[in-house]
Amino acid sequence: MPHFNKVLLIDDDEITVTICDRLMKIRNFTADVIACPDGQRATDYLVQNVSCLPEIILVDLQMGIMNGWDFLNWFQKWSASLQKCPAVYVLSSSLSHEDVQRSESYGCVNGFIVKPITVEHLNNIAAEVAGE
Repeated sequence: MPHFNKVLLIDDDEITVTICDRLMKIRNFTADVIACPDGQRATDYLVQNVSCLPEIILVDLQMGIMNGWDFLNWFQKWSASLQKCPAVYVLSSSLSHEDVQRSESYGCVNGFIVKPITVEHLNNIAAEVAGE
């Protein structure tokens, strides 16, 4: 049985999406991966599915239309009224210390993961979010 019902993956790189989807399903991390190629589509998805939100959100920083920073700005305001907020992790290829520090300034961000995502990352997320 998967740890989580639904994960929202916000990333415009198809290879990253495919790797994350397969790894999360193989490792029984989640039953369903919802992939959005940019922050705007992710905001639309969340607003339309507020009654059945994902437990985990993984967001890349560099995307077109609405990048990860813009998404995080929106999400922090939008999620303030939620009773149960999804756990948010930045999933980025950035090695910049400034990006890590900036992500930590968002109260809604649980952590920063440097791509590629690994089984260890998934185990750590499961331990933090589900207490496993």
